[in-house]
Amino acid sequence: MTQPCHVSVVISTHNRADLLAGCLRSLVGSDTAVPFEVIVVDNASTDDTRGVIESVQRSATVPVHYIREPRQGVSYGRNAGIARAAGQIIAFTDDDIQVSSDWVDAIHRLFEQRPDIDCIGGPVLPLWSNPPPDWLDSRHWSPLSVTDHGSHPFEIDAGHPLCLLTSNLAFRRGVFERIGGFSPEFPRAQDHELQMRFWLSGGRALYSPAIVVHTAVPAERMRVAYHRRWHSRNGRMCARMKLRERTGPDGSLRPSPKGERLLCGAPAFLWRELSSALFDWA
Repeated sequence: MTQPCHVSVVISTHNRADLLAGCLRSLVGSDTAVPFEVIVVDNASTDDTRGVIESVQRSATVPVHYIREPRQGVSYGRNAGIARAAGQIIAFTDDDIQVSSDWVDAIHRLFEQRPDIDCIGGPVLPLWSNPPPDWLDSRHWSPLSVTDHGSHPFEIDAGHPLCLLTSNLAFRRGVFERIGGFSPEFPRAQDHELQMRFWLSGGRALYSPAIVVHTAVPAERMRVAYHRRWHSRNGRMCARMKLRERTGPDGSLRPSPKGERLLCGAPAFLWRELSSALFDWA
């Protein structure tokens, strides 16, 4: 007889077998009575990823499934996991994450308490490999995939479109049936692009400090050069999403403008902003 599954945890991984082992140990050791499964998508790895997964499978008391996705890209990996998932709640984390012992239980409980919410995310706290430099405060956490929005829960929608990190994020299955999965057209910021579609479809999310994970922060991510490269790549993805054009003066999100006017390849509003800035400077 098939055991019920309420939560499916999806991890897409590529050539990080050493980190994956710790992530899986934290998941299979979860302190919860909620039936759940772990789906690990091997996204074209060439290291010992499969061996690590098989080792965990032999001792785990919860189902741990292995999927091979040959198309490189985390969107392909996560979409393969969504297609395999049996739970009505699909939670995502990353191979460099350690989840708290009650993570699965807290996600399930919050969805039960809030039937009006289709997405839940929470803090991603750092595990520093070295003491961070003085300049690396919370204002510079985005390139580290670290976030902490405080100790009080709040709602997120198109009027308050705060992007939650996919390393600590869960959706009801119906969301993907309604808006589709992660877009392979975005090798980066695919979580932001998905959430934009979710918000514009009328979706509402909840940020809750009750679901906590920790992420490893290697030394190379604490260097200025890394942050410059990250912001350059992220800026290109934001431009492809037309994030500036779709953000209103009050910070709310709106559909992509139609018949957009371009001048020398740049949106008209950027030239207006430049003119205003030059006027203020003068």
